[in-house]
Amino acid sequence: MPRKPIYPITLALLLALSSSTVQAGIECEEHYDIQKMKSCAVNAYESVKKELDQTYGYVADSLNWKQKRTLKTTQDLWEQYRDAYCDFATADMKAQTLRYPGNEHSSAAYEYDRHDCLERLTLSRIAILNRYLDNLDI
Repeated sequence: MPRKPIYPITLALLLALSSSTVQAGIECEEHYDIQKMKSCAVNAYESVKKELDQTYGYVADSLNWKQKRTLKTTQDLWEQYRDAYCDFATADMKAQTLRYPGNEHSSAAYEYDRHDCLERLTLSRIAILNRYLDNLDI
């Protein structure tokens, strides 16, 4: 079944959203207060999550019911992978926060690293879905 074309205005919107979220990640590292860095990373991740939902919707709209079911299964598995990978990547930081429960600095650093990881993997998933929309992925 042929895929629906992605219109220039939609592509421009997706590119604008992508560049703004990448910029948000850069701005987070410019803060010198770990609490502000954490808050920035959480907001950046929430922003790319919305972008992912929108891109996923564009892909789903171009599919028949059987393909949509497969896409949903794939997306659910990808979300499990993303969460498990970020758990793995930040396990040492999490252990440190559990070892020193009153230390707000280590807790905020863990939250910053975790949300930064979630944001980066989500951006890569958006890129994969966009490649599908552009007929570049098989």
